[in-house]
Amino acid sequence: MRLASAQGDKEALKKQLADVERQIENLLDRLVETEKASVVAACEARIDRLEREKLVLSERLEKTAPPKGRLE
Repeated sequence: MRLASAQGDKEALKKQLADVERQIENLLDRLVETEKASVVAACEARIDRLEREKLVLSERLEKTAPPKGRLE
């Protein structure tokens, strides 16, 4: 049961990580296309927050491995 739960958690984290990466890519595209300084600043701030979130998700993903020993 714990193994299935850990695998489910891992899949959810992978999906969240992919979503964050997609958001970053979209913001980078928007950043390249814009000329307004306020939009550039807002995009940069959002990208910074998403990069931090990406690091947190990556760390959580590494820690989702079930502990050694009996899993059921």
